[in-house]
Amino acid sequence: MLNSLAVNGKIELSELSQMENMNAELVENYPALRRQFLELRTVSFQGSSIHDEELWKTIHSNDSKHLRMLATLSLAYNLLSSVGMSEHLEEIKVKTKLLLNLKDNSKQYRYFGVEGLHVEFKTSIVFPSNSNMRSDINAQTRHIMERVCGFMNAEGGTLYIGVNNEGYTSGIEHDLEYYLFRNGNSKDRYELHFRNSVIKMISKEASSLVDTHFEVDIDRTYFVVEIKQSLTVQDIEGTVYQRQGSTTTELSGTDLRNFRAQRNIQRQQLQEEASKSSMTEKRDTQELSMYEIDEKSKNVLSIGTSANRDNTLHDENIMDIVRYIHIRPNGKWYLTDNGYGNDDDSLILAVHDAEQDGYLILVYENGTVNKVLLSEMLEKQDWVEYVRYTDYNLVFATIAHNDDALLSISRNHKNVLHMRIDTINSFEIQKIKSGGKSIHEAEVLERIKYEIVPAAKRSVFARYENQKRSSLGLSISNQTSRAVLDSLHYLKIYVI
Repeated sequence: MLNSLAVNGKIELSELSQMENMNAELVENYPALRRQFLELRTVSFQGSSIHDEELWKTIHSNDSKHLRMLATLSLAYNLLSSVGMSEHLEEIKVKTKLLLNLKDNSKQYRYFGVEGLHVEFKTSIVFPSNSNMRSDINAQTRHIMERVCGFMNAEGGTLYIGVNNEGYTSGIEHDLEYYLFRNGNSKDRYELHFRNSVIKMISKEASSLVDTHFEVDIDRTYFVVEIKQSLTVQDIEGTVYQRQGSTTTELSGTDLRNFRAQRNIQRQQLQEEASKSSMTEKRDTQELSMYEIDEKSKNVLSIGTSANRDNTLHDENIMDIVRYIHIRPNGKWYLTDNGYGNDDDSLILAVHDAEQDGYLILVYENGTVNKVLLSEMLEKQDWVEYVRYTDYNLVFATIAHNDDALLSISRNHKNVLHMRIDTINSFEIQKIKSGGKSIHEAEVLERIKYEIVPAAKRSVFARYENQKRSSLGLSISNQTSRAVLDSLHYLKIYVI
């Protein structure tokens, strides 16, 4: 019977019934054999719609997941046949053979092996498994992002989308027909959705650790995601995932603390190696901070922005973006209504509707901060370049409200880290051509990090806000309050 299916692509129900009757005693006494006959009977219903009701009952009442999947394929075969959609019938036959561990003699699709520490298979970014092809792109994308995050927090790896659990190419053709992707270049939209999801759910830094491309196996397209290891602990909404064996696991408690400590040691070792190498160079401006190892490849003219604010630029699901601010490397800035500007823009900020009454916060390499009224900037014309302050390089830019705060981390000449918190309402409003004012007057060896503390998280830092101008702020060490360190981790800042 199996040979008949492999060679002819079908099973004759009459022949199967005859064989079952001839071996009735064996079938009755051996549950495994009885199950196999039931599976073959279910497959034999392909092309015979009079058995659709029986297939429907099997799908909704049988305890065997494997049998329910075979029944689903057989019913789908009959329903598609009835409406003339014959282009999908061959695909159903191939999937049926794969479930029965038969080779498809007509098309030999690529075999990717098995899942493990460095490999994961997913059939779709739109349709969750066991959903009977009901789309839920948000849930399935979140599920996939957890796997991406897990690889980053392990040793890296490769995620194949369009490969089934058996390790064979299944294709993402149904994904590409999903309404969010099918208009225009569906592959570009698909890849953009994936990229934006990495930035939105994990971090902007995480996007730099991911390489993606499409490949075609005979007549099926699949999506390859190559993921590098991250020495910064990556998380999704505060939950840390890690690849362990062939599964992705949430880390918490002691396991999470040990993992953070391990990553800090790895970053420190990398910093020490980089420091030794830099001693042979004449430039001292390229010295790396052990707390910002992932910044080592940044150009000095690059501009950072908040990792805790949604700055997704192009996503059809985000409907509240009113304008885009483009910061140019030539000392200019301009607006657009679609986020598509010059290829060499240093930074693009998406302005959301709820942010129009906020401020553009600009921090320069000399430590001065400028607070610019957004409403005035948004009155300007699109695609007209306007002048900004350029005496010192801009190193950080973001959007914030008066009830937020600016966090700055620096190192003094004794090599001690300090954290300072200044409320946004403590800064004066100035024009974008202004260089702003310094946060403090204390001597600094190195300015390491800037980030926005949302109003909802300020309570933990309240006692440290707006300290004297002669102070660098709170010194950070292993004795620092656990609540403070946890809040820094929430802001994706890992210094201890």
